[in-house]
Amino acid sequence: MVFVNLMNETSIKLIFAKTMREAGLSIETLKDYVTLVFEDDPTTIPVRKDILGEAINTLNEKVKEVVDARDYLQWKIDNYDSHMLPSEKKL
Repeated sequence: MVFVNLMNETSIKLIFAKTMREAGLSIETLKDYVTLVFEDDPTTIPVRKDILGEAINTLNEKVKEVVDARDYLQWKIDNYDSHMLPSEKKL
C-alpha cells in the first residue's frame, strides 16, 4: 500500500509540474513556487498566488495568439476564392 501511495504522490507531483510548465512557468519559477509551498508558511501565500497569476496571464496571452491565428486562417478559408486565388496567381 505504501508503494501505491508513493506512486500516487509521484504522479500528482509529475502532473503538477507538467501542467505548470505547459502554463508557461520557467523551471526556475517552478522551483521558486515549490520551495515556497514546502516552506509551509502562510505568509508566502500572496507570493505563490502572484506566481500563479503571472502564469495565467502568460497563458491567456498564448491563448489569444492561437485564437487570432485560427481566426486569420478561417478568414483565409472563408475568402479563399476572392482573396487567395488572385494572390496565388501573382506568385
